[in-house]
Order: sequence, then structure tokens, then C-alpha cells
Amino acid sequence: LYGSLHNLSGFNGVLDVQVLENVGPDPVLKYGVEVPGHGVTICIFGGSDDEIAKIIYEKKDAGCDTGGNTEIVYVNADYHNAIYRYKILRPEPVNFWVKIRLGSSESLNPAAMLAIKEAVYDDFLGENEHTRQPRLGLAQTVYASRFYHPVNALDIVRDLAGVSIALTDETPNDADYVEVIDIRGDQEPVMSLENILVIGD
Repeated sequence: LYGSLHNLSGFNGVLDVQVLENVGPDPVLKYGVEVPGHGVTICIFGGSDDEIAKIIYEKKDAGCDTGGNTEIVYVNADYHNAIYRYKILRPEPVNFWVKIRLGSSESLNPAAMLAIKEAVYDDFLGENEHTRQPRLGLAQTVYASRFYHPVNALDIVRDLAGVSIALTDETPNDADYVEVIDIRGDQEPVMSLENILVIGD
């Protein structure tokens, strides 16, 4: 189910997807969202409702419940237009922030700052050739240490003192920056270069 939904990526396709499963009889919370008993909650950002519904119909096991905040429908024309209704969870975009702290201000020239920001941004998108990490997305635990490698891979940085992260639509305060964040299943992290701060001690 996850692989088929993930394969809907592309122009106007699925940008991010996680399938949270619950094999027990009672609803449980995973990454801040409810997963029904003997069911799945498909957290999915982007993609056509019709295409998603078709894949759920083709891949979901019989008797598996679905949870979420959005109802989608698959109509099976081969069986007298039988209607199948499913729920999926459509997350809301939330700004993701990264603060890079250097041990000195020697590297804080404009070109160096831009290179650091671009390396972090590419890593966030899963496009950094040095780290080759997957895109940062919903329903996962992210560590600030993820961003050490893309910065250290730059020859211009010799004194990286720390990295911290935040997830908020407001401009974060110092207290909002932490070492670990559990991104909820109803939160889609988004980033721009303006969300990456580079400071010196």
C-alpha cells in the first residue's frame, strides 16, 4: 500500500506519504493521530483523491479499517458501479526551521552563508549528494544531528558548534529550537532558505 501510493509521486502527485498501521483491536495514537483498530491511517500530502482511492481499493486487505480527516470514494465500474468509501489524513503544512551555530564568525560571509543554507535545504529535500538521506516528512522523528553532515561536508566550515531545529508557523524563539522533534502525522514540514539561520558565537 505504501509503495504504490509513494509511486504516485511526480508533477501534481504525492509529495509525502506515511501509512500508520494498528494490528490491535482498539484505536491507538501514533505520531499524534488516531489509527483505528485493525486498520491504517494513510497520511498523504498531494495526489489525486481518485488515484489514491483506486490504490486503496486494489491494495488494502479485506476487513482493514481506514482513519483520517478526509473521505474519498472509489467507484468500481466493473461491478455495477459499486461504491467504496475510505478515509485518508490530509496534513497541514508547517514551517520547519534549522539553526546552524558556528564557533566563530569567520565563515559568515554572504557566499558561505548561502552555501550552508543550500546544503541544509537540499538535505531537507533529500537531494544532497553527500548525505543521500530521504526527504524529511510527516509522521517521523527527526534529529538535529541529521544536518551536521551536509554542513561539515562543505570545505568552508571548520568550526560547527551546534545545530538545532524547530517546527512552527511562527518565527521561533530560542526556546523553540530543540534537538529532537516528533513530526505528527497531520503535519507536513515545509522549508525555504529563509527558514535556515546561520549564526556565529
